[in-house]
Amino acid sequence: MSEASANVRQTISMFCMTLQAHLATEAASYVCRLLGDVAAGCVAPHNPDWDKYLGAVLDEMVSKWFNSAAVTPLSEVVAIERRLTRIPQVIARLHGELGREPSAEEVQSSQHAEMRLRHKDPKRHGSLVSLAEV
Repeated sequence: MSEASANVRQTISMFCMTLQAHLATEAASYVCRLLGDVAAGCVAPHNPDWDKYLGAVLDEMVSKWFNSAAVTPLSEVVAIERRLTRIPQVIARLHGELGREPSAEEVQSSQHAEMRLRHKDPKRHGSLVSLAEV
């Protein structure tokens, strides 16, 4: 086995151990939060089968965590893809309104105004385009 291959295996092994530690911490956090909600009466299952109920809730929580940017850097790609898909539509709309090709600043400000109407906090949603993306 080459030195590069050994380094790759060691890096993957360290990543997996780190991921397992993060997952264990997150799962414990979710279980504590869920049990606290159940104890406080905030959560009441329609189905009295607690094993199935807790399993379903924890599956959903863990799935959301795995799809978050904390674990999956590619989760941010969806917001980028949405932004980049929206830019040509904004350009076409502005072209029709202005009768000319809009500048990058006009496209950006129009898209920002549109996103502020749709989202309470568009920056947090990752829906605001930058001039570089236009």
